[in-house]
Amino acid sequence: MTQATATGVIERELRIAARPETVFPFFTDPEKLVQWMARKATLDARPGGVFRVDYNGFDIMRGEYLEVSPPNRVVFTWGWESEGNSVPPGASRVEVTLTADGAGTLLRMVHSGLPEPTVSSHIEGWDHFLPRLAIRSAGGDPGKDEWAPREAELLAAALKDSLNELRSLVTGCSEAAWQGDSPAEQWPVRVTADHVVQHLGLVDVALVMAAGQPSPIAGMAASDVDAQNVAHLTSAAGVTRAEVLSAIAGRGKEAVAALRALSDEALDRSEAMKFANGAPLSVRQIVQGPLLSDVADHVASIRAAIHPV
Repeated sequence: MTQATATGVIERELRIAARPETVFPFFTDPEKLVQWMARKATLDARPGGVFRVDYNGFDIMRGEYLEVSPPNRVVFTWGWESEGNSVPPGASRVEVTLTADGAGTLLRMVHSGLPEPTVSSHIEGWDHFLPRLAIRSAGGDPGKDEWAPREAELLAAALKDSLNELRSLVTGCSEAAWQGDSPAEQWPVRVTADHVVQHLGLVDVALVMAAGQPSPIAGMAASDVDAQNVAHLTSAAGVTRAEVLSAIAGRGKEAVAALRALSDEALDRSEAMKFANGAPLSVRQIVQGPLLSDVADHVASIRAAIHPV
């Protein structure tokens, strides 16, 4: 792979053993793009269409297509959704040119408009992914991506997404909706929102279990959980939007970070739970079930209350 890097610009050239018409869709078809980089892609391959690539639920690149000229040229903007990133969405530009070279293709990529401090990290990224593109588009198997997200990272991303939606719903809902009931629970929306925040305590449970220590909920029966929910109706009756939003910004952010830091091995650790009739539940099951599944259900109920169909 030929390399050239100027200030704020990355240039790469490599030969691919496939024709341009075969390589081109790997930049425009989401099912093909995820075969060489990222785990999800939302692509609308037309000028002005979205170009969004989700690597792990946290590192998400977003830009838009500027030029789509199959099978030889595609140009798109490039930036990152993460708050405070020095390359925000649309801030830089990627030009990909595919030239027929015998039975293969000469790919030339120019990434420009990058702030100098970010060039090295983008070099690392392109030098990791472009060889994978060359192998995959030629019909080969590039193997498991060493940069693929860990399971705990994906679980943390799911929690982050639910909390982000909750924050948006709480911020944007009318006062009448805030005081009204969520349909699934038949609780006031404000109480259901606070209940979601209380679920973040399950991350603390997961951390204790991951450390091999006795879980604080192991001895709880299903009736104890029901009693807690009834008590919460009273304790959260006067909760305010500001309190819920503050908890999402503080406690929620901490919970996501803690969950993301768990090793995949820690997810396998388990303990017998009384509320599950004494069956052992793993850290993974606690996170997937009582945490993520319940949080998603409660957020969906709040959404239905605020935006009824």
